[in-house]
Amino acid sequence: MHPEGGQHSTNGNKCHQLRYFIRTFNRKARKIFHLGPDMPFDEGGVSMQSRFCSVRQYSKDKPDKFRVDFFILVDVEHYFTYHLDCYQGGNKANIDIDPTIRRLPTM
Repeated sequence: MHPEGGQHSTNGNKCHQLRYFIRTFNRKARKIFHLGPDMPFDEGGVSMQSRFCSVRQYSKDKPDKFRVDFFILVDVEHYFTYHLDCYQGGNKANIDIDPTIRRLPTM
């Protein structure tokens, strides 16, 4: 059974397999930690070989040719990951980005 009430519909969300973990992680991080002034928003990834992963990316120039990429907001002083989300490529489904994070300036 799926942790989110047995819902099996993906509603166009390519990241549905990780969504429960990502939502739980972000909710707990907001509860226990308050961000400092230095907080970079960056991209990172993990190697992925499974052909069943819908968010797996291919990059011929990387040592790991197939990987899952994440967007990560961290506190540099305490090395704490405050928010993360999975890069979904060309996905029209809404990803769970906190409204306060949406207002941050980008370069």
